[in-house]
Amino acid sequence: MVGYNMGLQLELGKMWKAIGVHYEALTVTAAGIRSFAKEQHVAKFVKAKNPDLVIVQIGTNNLTVPHPEAYLDDLKKIVGQIGNHPCVWIGPIPLEQPEHGMRAMLRANTAPCTFYDPWDLNLARQSDKIHPTQPAAKKWATAFWEWATANAPRPVSPAPPPP
Repeated sequence: MVGYNMGLQLELGKMWKAIGVHYEALTVTAAGIRSFAKEQHVAKFVKAKNPDLVIVQIGTNNLTVPHPEAYLDDLKKIVGQIGNHPCVWIGPIPLEQPEHGMRAMLRANTAPCTFYDPWDLNLARQSDKIHPTQPAAKKWATAFWEWATANAPRPVSPAPPPP
């Protein structure tokens, strides 16, 4: 969902750059909660970069699993890898398949991260019917940016999005 040089990552990067804030993204192909926890991607990135704010967007690849509670320990490991850094967890966007409680599990177990739920966004999709188009990714980033202006943990608080 995030994309390497596309998707949400690209659009958020433009917004941070426009206000003079250094932004780096880590994208892992076909990552899920379990693999992200096991490979300690967040811990490695946080250790290497020592960020002022950590933004996590993971959970969509696990969205339709029948028993999301099976991922609870892995989820807690990822949250633990963030350490004492302020953080925001961006929840999954809807897919055509039904979800079975993954969003509720994420919302309830990503603290101390602040949880942003983009579920109600109506986003156009690429031909795979999963990944947002680039204009939809911009819509997603703008919605997150507006939400973060009022709700993101400090010390980093974004300015209004650039035009």
